[in-house]
Amino acid sequence: MKTTHTPFFALIFILSLILTSVHAQDPHFSQPEYSPLNLNPALAGASSPFQGILLYRTQWSTVTTPYLTTSASFDMRFKRNRRGRYNTLAAGIQVLHDKSGILAVTSTTVNGTVAYHALLSEVSTLSAGLSFGAGQRSLNTADGQWSSQYTPTGYNSGLSSGESFYQSIYSFLDAGAGILYSYNNYSNTERRSLNAGLSAFHVNRPTYSFIAEGNERLPMRYVAFFNGEFEMTDSRGSFLPGIYYQRQAVSSELYFGSYYKYHFHKGTRYTGFNRPSSLSIGLFGRMNDAAVVKFMFEYDQVSIGFAYDLNTSSLSDYSQGQGGIEFFFRYSASDGGGFRNRE
Repeated sequence: MKTTHTPFFALIFILSLILTSVHAQDPHFSQPEYSPLNLNPALAGASSPFQGILLYRTQWSTVTTPYLTTSASFDMRFKRNRRGRYNTLAAGIQVLHDKSGILAVTSTTVNGTVAYHALLSEVSTLSAGLSFGAGQRSLNTADGQWSSQYTPTGYNSGLSSGESFYQSIYSFLDAGAGILYSYNNYSNTERRSLNAGLSAFHVNRPTYSFIAEGNERLPMRYVAFFNGEFEMTDSRGSFLPGIYYQRQAVSSELYFGSYYKYHFHKGTRYTGFNRPSSLSIGLFGRMNDAAVVKFMFEYDQVSIGFAYDLNTSSLSDYSQGQGGIEFFFRYSASDGGGFRNRE
């Protein structure tokens, strides 16, 4: 009897995550640095004169209808640095699309971002960014199976769900802000860089409810992070550690770990005849949730990456240890990293 009802209770658990108003949460990524405008608006233009990134994630395929999340972003500086360093203005745009579970709870947001990067020294920058945009959320109630429709003899679709939905689609406005400190120091033999940021999303607390007479507002999401690259002296290797903390209402996430990057070629500093290329392998962990294995290959201005989540939470009995699969593709114009020009 316990085995027979396990899938049903797993389904109820997933639906409760979707529909419980006080626990509304944003989607998360296992490669958060490759959805930069979802991490901190001040990251627009912080690492490249311009870049475009596509990121795709699917998860929970062994528990329920898979959750699918796609992010597409583009950001650029208005003044590209050449043989000099300047304060500069940057802008970006991100489209985030998320579809969850058997009810196809779908959220689509489009946010524009502006950021200003002020030089503190030859190697450090302080940045501030704002994001603003709009979103739409929809729900397919026709495919739902509700607890009130289950009887001692099984599921009866003719019974009322007992749920009251006053709309299956609605729109909302959204806003966020962030600050960022960046350090980039390069020499002929080694590289040292780091970023540390704080940000807040949904600062306007938009209305966010399907329920009749619902007064739910989307909780603010707070993000703090640190990441960087530390090249070992006289070596082809470097470490890329990262620590990411997010909190939204009563939910929090601590995610940390490091890549190890092996440089096949570091590239020619002046002529550009030899293109830089590298392979990175990473091990990260999401506290009380998952272990994550990551791979990344970079060649010149193109990067591709893969991440796989191994579920370690209490849901692992239902998920069979499988969490999420994630891919990204990035094209980035290089100026040597951050605002440091190496031409």
